[in-house]
Amino acid sequence: MISPMIIVEQMLVICILILIGAFLHKKALLTDVGAAQISTLIVHVTNPAIMLSSAIEEESAIPAAEIGQAFALAVSAYALAAGAGYLIARLLKTDAGDRIAIVMMTMYANVGFIGIPLVLATLGTRAMVYVTINNLVYSLLFYTTGIPLIKRAARLHGGGEASDPKPDEHRSSWKSILKSLLHIGTIAAVLSIFVYLYHPAVPALISDPLLYAGRCTTFLSMLVLGVSVAASPLKEFLTDIKVWCFILLRGLVVPIAVTLILSPFIADQLLLDTVLILLAVPSGSLPMIVSRELHLDDRLFSRGIILSTLIAPVTIPVAMTAMHAVMELLH
Repeated sequence: MISPMIIVEQMLVICILILIGAFLHKKALLTDVGAAQISTLIVHVTNPAIMLSSAIEEESAIPAAEIGQAFALAVSAYALAAGAGYLIARLLKTDAGDRIAIVMMTMYANVGFIGIPLVLATLGTRAMVYVTINNLVYSLLFYTTGIPLIKRAARLHGGGEASDPKPDEHRSSWKSILKSLLHIGTIAAVLSIFVYLYHPAVPALISDPLLYAGRCTTFLSMLVLGVSVAASPLKEFLTDIKVWCFILLRGLVVPIAVTLILSPFIADQLLLDTVLILLAVPSGSLPMIVSRELHLDDRLFSRGIILSTLIAPVTIPVAMTAMHAVMELLH
């Protein structure tokens, strides 16, 4: 069983790196433009590199049955998280538009910027097979169901698409979805799964550049988050009781509940620990980015993302400790 103290240490390291990013932004050494460029670098270079290098570093091929189990587990976890997000939104009595935002923030965590480096540091390369499959499922779900839900929220708020799309627009939308799915992250995930399955010999001329590029992911990701923290009105955020209730439910109750529901079907404790960490990491920014493009009020997204990131050093270790304690009692 992984020690919660290891997660605490890693989250404190992440917090220090976030503070470095915030400090650099305050001193005008890292601008918003620079942070945007670094984000592009992470999405298109370092994250794909860390997935591929982790697959290459795995010492032996992983059976197809284990890959299939991980895929089914990822789909189930997202489905349960979506249901939990809907229940939280109803509990907090949010309107229809904000309800969609809460479901999005509950489902789509910051797997790329925080989940990947945290799992790699605490659980090792073996756990990365699930992270890779999780990323693939993330992309498939977000571009096929997530974006349409956010567009629905835009219509409910009187922005974005004011009316139902015409048949030609439906075809164009599906073309756009397919094009979005064929990005470097999805391609890298598919290639990584191939490497996990067949474990081909990869020459150092390819594996070493991937390894060096992947090692930059954690530092660059935290710098970008630091810029977001520095640019956020934290005093305003800290007084929003409803958002605090959401953060605590999402960061503690949802990961523990979903992992315990799935535990009877999973014998591998490493896999369960990975599921919990990826559910407990802070909310991701992709839904907020799409909302901004549709001219939606993104204050709820912004508050949820920033506060869940700031409190993660507490919620992730607590969730892990509580989950293990409950499992011991049940067994």
